[in-house]
Amino acid sequence: MHTGVSPLGGRQLIQHLRTYYLSCVHNLIHDLSNHPQWTIGEAFEHRRELEELLNKRLVSFQTRPFPKEALLDPELLLFATNGGPAWSNEKLNEKHQNK
Repeated sequence: MHTGVSPLGGRQLIQHLRTYYLSCVHNLIHDLSNHPQWTIGEAFEHRRELEELLNKRLVSFQTRPFPKEALLDPELLLFATNGGPAWSNEKLNEKHQNK
């Protein structure tokens, strides 16, 4: 039964969830705006691949060091020095070329 008191840390947890949700929606809108041919599922897949790449880069720190600034700005890990992406969306590109 609800007693009118929120659990300890409940408000902070809700605020964090709201922040993550808004960040996710913002990223999806950005990706869909830049790639109008993508579906929402493809935009999610793109973000999942970026997360996987970021995790691999963080784990491979010993063999491929990166600047400490990259810990606060993951984009530094995901983009090569030439400004191009460090990944390729071959699956998405092939799918749209075959349509």
